[in-house]
Amino acid sequence: METQAQGGTGETQEERIVRVVLPFLRASWPRVAATSVALLLPCFWHRRIEAGDLASHVYNAWLAQLIERGQAPGLY
Repeated sequence: METQAQGGTGETQEERIVRVVLPFLRASWPRVAATSVALLLPCFWHRRIEAGDLASHVYNAWLAQLIERGQAPGLY
């Protein structure tokens, strides 16, 4: 099921996004490429990439949401 963009142009939301994003990428591809390299560079100089505490962060975020909704009796 495709969603129609507002305005009744018959253009899907995906088509509208592509129409907006492509000119931006054409105009600023060096900046996008440099940013991508800068973000990925640490992945190549480390021998191992770990997210050892990611599970505990996800658990704490889930628990905080339960507490906020009052679904965790005894916790505040």
